[in-house]
Amino acid sequence: MNLGEKLKEKRQEYHFTQQELADKMHVSRQTISNWEVGRSYPDIESLIQLSEIFSISLDTLLKGDKKMVSSLKRKNIQEVLYIVFMSTLTVSGLICLGIDFIYTQKFTWSLIVVVGCMIAGAILSIWRYTEEERLLKAGGAISLLIGVLMVVIQRYNQQLDLRQLLTVAAVWVGYSWLLIVMWRFTSIGFWWLTVIALFFSFGVEGLSILFTRAAINPTEFLLHNIVEVLVMIGLAVCGVLKVDGGRMDKVLSAYRKV
Repeated sequence: MNLGEKLKEKRQEYHFTQQELADKMHVSRQTISNWEVGRSYPDIESLIQLSEIFSISLDTLLKGDKKMVSSLKRKNIQEVLYIVFMSTLTVSGLICLGIDFIYTQKFTWSLIVVVGCMIAGAILSIWRYTEEERLLKAGGAISLLIGVLMVVIQRYNQQLDLRQLLTVAAVWVGYSWLLIVMWRFTSIGFWWLTVIALFFSFGVEGLSILFTRAAINPTEFLLHNIVEVLVMIGLAVCGVLKVDGGRMDKVLSAYRKV
């Protein structure tokens, strides 16, 4: 019997619903469901909580589930890598701030690096410590920090128009959220999703040009994007012919759950 089956058996033995157990452990009901079906595994702290709630030893809880043991090992490695990456980002930001201040007696370009490190750190933290809706949470964090990044860039180069920078950033953030919403809340297949993404990217690029220039040359714009147009046509053909037999759609469907 694997861990998921043991958890379900114990939960039913104690007459807990998934929501009741989730409330006791301060996690979501979906997390309990994922553990029981083997879609994901609890970390060591959660395992200790489970052993206390169900009065069962960790050895008994884990016995016979090799996948769970392997998952714990992977999580330990991931935790070490996370600490290394976060430490590297922190040290890199501090070094840049120090060098910038030594040479200019103020913080200029180093603030751009620091905000970039903050964005990378936010993405890493969300991917490390959340199990559900990671893309939505990461998108929210990036959307907030992009505005900060634009302000810092304008402060470094005051010849740039802050309103223009924020407008262009808002256009691209809006485009990104459109793709995220289609990816998460629709059943559009992989090939057609990439076609739609490319199609809308032309409009977003056009808007960006209009916000930074007086006009746009349609012929020049088309020639500049001719490769992307050809790629879009090729992707559409792949979608019509289903060249991969639906394998990419299955992969996309699995990732839409997290």
